[in-house]
Amino acid sequence: MKQKLAMARALLHRPPLILPGRAGGRTRVVAATALRYNLALHSRWLYQGGRGCIAAGTAEIVQGDASQLPWEDNRFSVATTMGSFIGFPKPLESLNEMYRVLRPGGRAVVSIEINAEDGKDHSKEIKKYGMWVWTEDEVRAIMKEAGFSGISITYEKGPGMPKMMFACGVKQ
Repeated sequence: MKQKLAMARALLHRPPLILPGRAGGRTRVVAATALRYNLALHSRWLYQGGRGCIAAGTAEIVQGDASQLPWEDNRFSVATTMGSFIGFPKPLESLNEMYRVLRPGGRAVVSIEINAEDGKDHSKEIKKYGMWVWTEDEVRAIMKEAGFSGISITYEKGPGMPKMMFACGVKQ
C-alpha cells in the first residue's frame, strides 16, 4: 500500500485527480475527485482520513461507472485506478473515459496487481470472478488505443503479489 501511495504521489504534478475503482466486486464503481493532493484508495480511505477531506471540501465521493464518468472533458490532471482495472467489464471504454476527463498533459496510472507477467496461475480467479489477466503488451496496446502516449510499465512487489504492474500514460 505504501508503494502505491508513493508512486501515485510522485506522479501528481497538479490536482485534481480521479480514482475509479470497483465497489464490492460490482460493475459499478466509486470515483473520488480529490481537489488537492489527497489520495483515495478503496473504502479504507474513508477510515484513514478521507472523511476529514470530505468535510473540509477537498474531496467528494461520486457513485458512477468507469465506462461513463460523470465529469466534463479536460477536468483532471491525474486519473488512476488501483487494483480495479482487471475487473472492469469494459476496459477500453473505461480508459477512453479516463482519457476524456484528463487535461492535455494529464497522466493516467493503472495498477494491475494480478497480471500475466507475475508468474502465477490465475485460472481460478478468472473463472470465479470473470476478471482480465493482462500481459504487458496488451496493456500497452489498449492504452495506446485509448489515445495515451509515452506509455511506461513498471513493476513492484506487494503482499502476495510478486510482480504488481503499474502502467502510466500521458494525454497529449
